[in-house]
Amino acid sequence: CARSHVGVWKRVAAGTAPLACVFEDDADLDEGARPLLESAIDELPSSAEMLYLMYQDKNPSGNRPFSTLLFRPSVVFWTRGYCVTQAGAKKLVDMLPVVGPVDVWLAEFAFRKLQVFATTTQLGKQSRQFEGDSDIIHSTLTSGLRPKVMKERQQRLRQLLFG
Repeated sequence: CARSHVGVWKRVAAGTAPLACVFEDDADLDEGARPLLESAIDELPSSAEMLYLMYQDKNPSGNRPFSTLLFRPSVVFWTRGYCVTQAGAKKLVDMLPVVGPVDVWLAEFAFRKLQVFATTTQLGKQSRQFEGDSDIIHSTLTSGLRPKVMKERQQRLRQLLFG
């Protein structure tokens, strides 16, 4: 799991795109995710480096409102859905290596060094296909169903985001 995230960070840091959104294989986007995502990105300040879209809020009382669509979280977990800017990706790459699960590493080590925002409304949830709260177990599945499920999930994600 961490290797995939690090690979994205490295590509974003070295690329020309100002921002990239990352969705794990167990992310199920809500039907209205695209317009909400577009509006949230439009509201991001130029200093933003990371935007959480699907998360577990570990300290709601420490959050700071930013706008109707965004807040500054004190700490969130999960990397199921987030966006990272080129500046944020460069910072993450400079902080490597990731030690332990990537969502814990982000929350414990990287979170306070980045300008992090989160959407006030989450854009989706974890798929029930892989019941549980960690992708460590279900990412090791080897059943013949998994490639078909992944292809369907990728097609649905493309449809929701790109029409």
